[in-house]
Amino acid sequence: MANKKVGVPRTSVGTNEGATLKLFVLDRLTMPNIFPKEASLDEQVHARSVAKKVLLSQDEATDCALVLKGGRMSFNQLKDFSTDIYFTPGEINFLKDQVKRMDEEKKITYEMINLCQIINEATLKGTGKKIVKTHA
Repeated sequence: MANKKVGVPRTSVGTNEGATLKLFVLDRLTMPNIFPKEASLDEQVHARSVAKKVLLSQDEATDCALVLKGGRMSFNQLKDFSTDIYFTPGEINFLKDQVKRMDEEKKITYEMINLCQIINEATLKGTGKKIVKTHA
C-alpha cells in the first residue's frame, strides 16, 4: 500500500501550523497506549482526536494482515507501510506531554521507543525547524 495522508487540514494559513508525522502500523497501533486513562477534558478531547486519526481502516488492517488473537494484536511486519498523518499544534503538544509523563513515570515499553522518539523530535511548521519523520 502506498503512503497516504490523513487528517490534512483544509487550510494551512498562519504560523500556528501543526506537524505531519510519517507513522508505520506499529506506531499507529502503539499510540493509544501513551494516552492517560484519566485526564482533563481538554486532554481527553485531544486523545480522542488523535485516536481517530491513527485508527487503521479495514483495508489497511487487511493489507498488513492484522490479526487479533487471545487479546493480542499481530501483523505482518513485511507488509508494514507508512502513512503521513497531520496533527494540530494542540495534538502535538498533547502527545509530547504524554511522552514526557510516561518517561518520568518510567512506563515507556520497548515497542514504544520509536514512536516516543518521533513525537519528542516533532516540531511545528513555521518554526524554522525540521519536522522529523518516523523510522529515519
